[in-house]
Amino acid sequence: MPLGYDTDQAFRSFGARTGTRTLFGQTSAGPADDRRATPAVAYQARPKATPAAGRDHHTHDRVRRDRIDTDGKVTLRVNGRLHHIGIGPTHARTPVLLLVQDLHVRIVNAATGELLRQLLIDPTRDYQPIHPPPTNTTSPRTHTAGSG
Repeated sequence: MPLGYDTDQAFRSFGARTGTRTLFGQTSAGPADDRRATPAVAYQARPKATPAAGRDHHTHDRVRRDRIDTDGKVTLRVNGRLHHIGIGPTHARTPVLLLVQDLHVRIVNAATGELLRQLLIDPTRDYQPIHPPPTNTTSPRTHTAGSG
């Protein structure tokens, strides 16, 4: 550009020559384009991408390939925390698929498709035992003196 070239003045004079005094795309280019919409109108008429309504029903699904360690456990990270899942030493070094849907986990033998374990991860525990402790829903029986 030549020294002292005023770009603002050039744009103003361009607008005066072409009859466009608004932002680009908001007016048509000339009389032949009157039947077509301006780019701004065409843009506004197109459907816009929006977030899906109510994402509460979405789940976090993933599939992971792993191998059971020599002690019969496999590890899985859930919500930034490692959880050790007991499967049993009889399946040591077995290649498995972990099918994870939120806290629901299925561990499948990768070679045979056999379901080795299905569990619901307890986020408060690091180790997920093979047989979780039973939940006692009734009060234990107590022997009372004088009965019986």
